[in-house]
Amino acid sequence: MSGEGQALERRDLLKLSGLALMGLAAPPAALAQNGPPAGDLDLTFLHCWSDEKGDTHVMIRPLAKTVKPIPLTGAMNVHFDSRPFIPLHIAPQRMFVITLQGDFELEASDGTRLKAPPSGLSFDGDTTGKGHVARLKDAVNIDIGVPADFDVLRWARGE
Repeated sequence: MSGEGQALERRDLLKLSGLALMGLAAPPAALAQNGPPAGDLDLTFLHCWSDEKGDTHVMIRPLAKTVKPIPLTGAMNVHFDSRPFIPLHIAPQRMFVITLQGDFELEASDGTRLKAPPSGLSFDGDTTGKGHVARLKDAVNIDIGVPADFDVLRWARGE
């Protein structure tokens, strides 16, 4: 693909990322006014966290239709990552990862391996502990930092 074609593709992906951010931060009233999107909507996310012993876990969790806007820290990174494997590491900060393209999979220190669900939404909260391994295939991810005290489980329940 030519450089011009790649720039167009990346620009389109950045537009999509803006739409994804708007969807995450949209007030429930705006979503209710327009009604649910057409087709099936995957209301789940991949959650990565570490427990008191330092073991890291991953799990697909449900996401309420009534989630509130997310308090962002202002840190956002777009990754056009060609690495198929990122060795054991902890998250640099608590953050959402939105996979726009490709596959994103996490392996926890307990051995569990899960791919991001069709929603493309993941939450990396293991800023301490043994860490996780990331596997990517042609992945384009957006990392969005949240405050250290952000409670992703309460948010996911719509509280």
